[in-house]
Amino acid sequence: MFFILLFLFSLFSVPPHAQAKEKEQPITRSPSPQSAVTSAYVGERTPINLSLRGRVEDPVTIFIRTPPRFGLLSAPERVNRKTWRVWYSSRPDSAEILDSFTYAAKSVDSPVSVAAQVQVSIIKRAAELVFSDSLDFGSVAVGDTLIKDVAVRNSGGKTAVISPAPRAPWKLVDATPIQIPGGETKKIRVAFSPDASGLFAEKLVLEPDSKRGVTLNGSSENPLQWTHDGILFAAEKRSNPHASISFTNHTDEPRPLVFQWPDFFDAPSHVSIDADSSMEIPIWLKAPPSFSWSGSVPFTSGNFSGSIAIAVQPAPPHVELNPTTILDLGEVALGVPAQGTLVLTNSGGRPIRLSIEVPKGVKLTPSPTGILLNPSSNATFQAIVAPSKAGTSDFLLPVHSDSESFGAFGIRVSARPAQPVEKLLTFQHPLYIPKDTNSPLANIPAVEECFLADSTEHSVTISWKLNSPDTKGFIIERRETKAGTDGQVNVSWKRWEGVDVEISGDTAKAYFRKLPPGTFWNIRITGFDSSGLPGQPAKGHFRIETKPERPLLPTWAWALIALAAATAGLWFFKKKITFVKDDVDARIASLEK
Repeated sequence: MFFILLFLFSLFSVPPHAQAKEKEQPITRSPSPQSAVTSAYVGERTPINLSLRGRVEDPVTIFIRTPPRFGLLSAPERVNRKTWRVWYSSRPDSAEILDSFTYAAKSVDSPVSVAAQVQVSIIKRAAELVFSDSLDFGSVAVGDTLIKDVAVRNSGGKTAVISPAPRAPWKLVDATPIQIPGGETKKIRVAFSPDASGLFAEKLVLEPDSKRGVTLNGSSENPLQWTHDGILFAAEKRSNPHASISFTNHTDEPRPLVFQWPDFFDAPSHVSIDADSSMEIPIWLKAPPSFSWSGSVPFTSGNFSGSIAIAVQPAPPHVELNPTTILDLGEVALGVPAQGTLVLTNSGGRPIRLSIEVPKGVKLTPSPTGILLNPSSNATFQAIVAPSKAGTSDFLLPVHSDSESFGAFGIRVSARPAQPVEKLLTFQHPLYIPKDTNSPLANIPAVEECFLADSTEHSVTISWKLNSPDTKGFIIERRETKAGTDGQVNVSWKRWEGVDVEISGDTAKAYFRKLPPGTFWNIRITGFDSSGLPGQPAKGHFRIETKPERPLLPTWAWALIALAAATAGLWFFKKKITFVKDDVDARIASLEK
C-alpha cells in the first residue's frame, strides 16, 4: 500500500526544474528555403528565383552557402516578401553541364535555416538562322558561271548543320554539310551556271523543317549569235565552193572560239571576237564534185558550246566533148571507111544519161544511146565514116540528155574517086590482090579445107588449120551475084564486115553472127602476113548456111527428127565443108538469091 501511494504521488507531482522552465521564453522558427531545379543558357545571364516558406519576419538575410562550380551568382535581390532573385552567369565557352548551389535564410529573431539546393542545367540555345529573303544574280551568259555569297547568321547557341541542295542551274561551291556555330555568321557560296537562255528562279532551302530559305533569281542569254539555219554548199555553186558565217559577241569581254572542222573544210580553228562586235568566218570546201555531206561542226567559247549546221550537195553533171573542135579524118578513097575516136567526159558530181544523134553515113560503136556517164568517168566511141560522094563531107553529132543539150561532135572527111577494079574481083581494104600475076604475093597458101564447128538458126562457126606460120590474119569475102544487062550473071566478091576471126595456136576460127535462118552464103578465105601482103588467092569457095526456123513441134517430134537426120547424114552433122571450084561462066546459070 505504501508503495502504491508513493507511485501515484510521483506521477502527478511537478518537478521543481520543470516549473522553472515554464517561466523561460519559447524558441522562434527560421524561414524555410525551397529547393529548385532550373536552367541557364551558355554565355548568358539567367535570373533564378529563391523562394521562402514559413515565418518570414523582416529583416531577412539570404546566405549563399555553396557557390556554383561553373558559373557566377550575383547578390540576392528581394522581389517580394518571400521571394529573392539571383542572376546566374555562365562562360561563353562553357559546355552543357549540370551545376548547383545552396542557400539559407535568417529572419530577425530566428537562427539561420537549413540550406536548400538549387540545381542549374547549363544549356545552349537552339540554332536560329537569320538570312535575307532573296539573292539576285542578274544576267549571266550561257556557259559562264557567277558565284555569289549567301550570308547566314546563327543567332542561337547550338551549332546549325545544314545541307542545301539547289537544282540546276545553281549549285553549291562548298561541300555539305555546312556547320554554323551559335552566334557566328557564315557565307555560303552559290554558283549560277546557266546552260540555256531564259529566266531562272530557285529556292535555296536552309531550314528543311520549315522550308525557309533564300530565293535565287537570275537570267541568261547566249553570249554569241550566229546563223542557226547553217550553211548550204548548193550544187549550182560548187564551181566556187566558198562560204562564210557571221558571229556576234554580245558580252562585254572578248570571246575565244574553237572549231572542230572536218578535213574536207579549210577554215580557221581558233579565233577571238572582241567585246560587242562581229566577225565573219570564211569556209572553203575541199572535196571532189561528187562529194555530198550533211552534218554539223561543233565549236566552244569557254564553257559555252554550239554547232554550225552544214550541207554539201554534189555538183551537177558537166559534160565535156573531146575533141572540142572538128575531128578531121583526112582523105580516103571513095567507098573506103575512115575511122576516128570521140570521147565524152563527165567532170561533174552526178551521173547523167546521154545520147548521141548519129547522122546517115556515120557508124558509132558502142551504142550511142542510153549512155550512162558516172562522175569523173568517160566514154570512148569509134566513129566510122564511109563517104558516099567525092569531096569534103561534114557531119554533126549532137549530144544531149532528156532535158539538156551539151553541144555536138563535128567530123570532117575528104573522099577521092575510087580506082576502077576488075568486075569479077573486088578485094576490100586493107588487102589488095594484084591483077598482074607478076606482082608479089606473100608465101601463104590458099585455104582449101574448112570444118563446120557450129551452126544454129542465126549463127555459123567454122574452123581451119593455119596454112602458114607467116599468116597474121585472114580476110573473109562473100560472093554476091547480080543479073547483068547482057543476060549474064555478074559475080563479085566483097569483104564480109562484122565477122570475127580468132587465131589460137595452129587453128583459126570465124564467127558469123546475126544471120537470117535457112540461108546460105558462098565464102572464100585469104590470109595475109605481118606487112599486110595477101597470100595466094583462093581458086574456089566454101558454102555455109544457117538452119531453118524450127516449127512449133513437141519435144518428142524434135527427137524423131534428130534421129532421122542422124540416119540420113544431113549436112549440119557433117564436119567438113566442101570446097567448090569456081567456074563463073559455065556453072552459074541463074541469079543466086
